[in-house]
Order: sequence, then C-alpha cells, then structure tokens
Amino acid sequence: MPFRCAVCVIDCFFFHGIKAILQLGLAVLEANTTALCASADEGHALIILTSFLDQVKNDEGPVLRSEGEAGSEGTQISDLISNAYEKFGDLTVQQVERMRCRHRIQVLQTHENTAKENTLRVVTPDVSLSPEDLADVYDLFKTEYFMNLYWGGSQGGPLRHHDPGRPYTEQYQLDRTQFKSLYQLLAPWLCGTHTHTVANRTFSLLSPNTDSLLNFRQLARWLGD
Repeated sequence: MPFRCAVCVIDCFFFHGIKAILQLGLAVLEANTTALCASADEGHALIILTSFLDQVKNDEGPVLRSEGEAGSEGTQISDLISNAYEKFGDLTVQQVERMRCRHRIQVLQTHENTAKENTLRVVTPDVSLSPEDLADVYDLFKTEYFMNLYWGGSQGGPLRHHDPGRPYTEQYQLDRTQFKSLYQLLAPWLCGTHTHTVANRTFSLLSPNTDSLLNFRQLARWLGD
C-alpha cells in the first residue's frame, strides 16, 4: 500500500484501535471476493491482494500529481475506509469467535492439505516412490507424530519437534523412539529380536545431525533410493 494511504490507516488505528485494522482487512477481502474464490492456491491469493493494495490511492491532500497519476485506476483509500466502517462497523468479538469456531476445522484441514501437497511436490523428484505410495508414507509419518503427541512415547514431548516456520519437509520431525515404531511398519525386512538394534542404527545413519531428529525428506529418501 502506498505510504500516503498507509498513513490514513494508521490514523484509524490510533483513533479506533485494532478493530479498525480488522474492519479494513474485511473490506479488502470483500472487494476481492470473486478473484479470491477463483484463485488456485495461497500464492495466487497473495498476489491478488498485493496487487489490489498496490493500486489503492489517495487523491486528497495538497500533493501535486501528474495528469496520468490523477486518472490512474485504483480504489480510493477514503472509499475503502468508509466501506469498512459502514459494512463491518458493528462487528463484535462474540461474532468473530462464533465464525472462528464454525470454520476452524475447515481452515485447519485446508492448511494441512496445503502442507501435504507442497511437501510431496518438493520430495517427489528426489525419490523413486510413486506419488500414491509417497502420500501414504507421509500419512504414516504424520500419524506416528500425532500418536506420540497425544498418547506419549517420546521424552520431552514431540510438540517441540514441530516448527511451522521451517520448510514444509522439515515442519514435522521424529525422534529416535518414534522412528523405531515407524520402522516396523515400513521396513521390508524385520530381524526378529534384532529389529530394535537395526532400527536404532538405521536412525543414526539417517539422522547424523546433532538434534537427533528425522524429517520427512530424509525418511522418503531412505525408502525411495
């Protein structure tokens, strides 16, 4: 958003608080509803919103503009702010919480599906597994992670192994105990009483890092090489 338009938004924030930012955000989403509904993924949606905000303009004030700038297409920041207050001015915290609870499961599921698709897209070129088999391995990998998250089995809690800020292939990581459990489901060879030892040594080979954690890319390469 241009600086002169952003100043108007800051004024609204200082006068009405954080609620003004929420109202303005909803107005931006409403103005782009059709394009956002037709977007293919999150990246496309971000491009749509960025392009819209770049075209917001403020023709009020003493700043002189060229004839081309004065006639350029775009949304006036004053109109955007007016729409935000008129259409969303009566929005309450209770309404926001109700809508959040109503759509929470769908939003979380969409987020998980997106993470899975991006992970498989990144890992597929590096392995010989078919996309279907790789997707099944990913589901097992995450299932093992969440089973330990809710029912224990890893010292220190596996929640510390999840970092949404990392690349998709490294967001979920298994420790040695979790890998041993997964090994018995995936390995084509079991060694009877020595299975535990083989799984332990396999983990050491696959995860030479000091953090002793295994991400999905490392696991997929082991299975797909």
